[in-house]
Amino acid sequence: MPTTEPRVCDVPFQEPTTASPDESAGTAWDRMESRDLTHLVVLQEGRVVGILSRSDLSGPRGGTHRRMGRRVGELMHRDVVTTTSRTAVRRAATLMCRRRLDCLLILDRQHLTGVLTVWQLLGWLARHREKGARKSPR
Repeated sequence: MPTTEPRVCDVPFQEPTTASPDESAGTAWDRMESRDLTHLVVLQEGRVVGILSRSDLSGPRGGTHRRMGRRVGELMHRDVVTTTSRTAVRRAATLMCRRRLDCLLILDRQHLTGVLTVWQLLGWLARHREKGARKSPR
């Protein structure tokens, strides 16, 4: 029986939560805190223009100084890396490792459908490995 390689769509990823580049960094932080998010996708006129992480807003020591009086557009990363839901998990993981990424944006037919974080991927891989280990007798 042939097995198919797992795809990104097999990994539970989060719905994208967005911000505007003109939005205050403090407002973006509050949204991330209230929804327990690690990333916001930055959209301008419906187009992805950046990604913003918790560490972008808090700095290395988690302080508020980094976001005071600043806008999302000043703190976001513009070099966004994307994939599709049909991409092989192995390829997505390799891309994240090589580029040292916290997350990948998932675009299908140029429509933003999700955000895959390294933690979601690691969790899925651990669960997937456990299921495979239970099936194979040792």
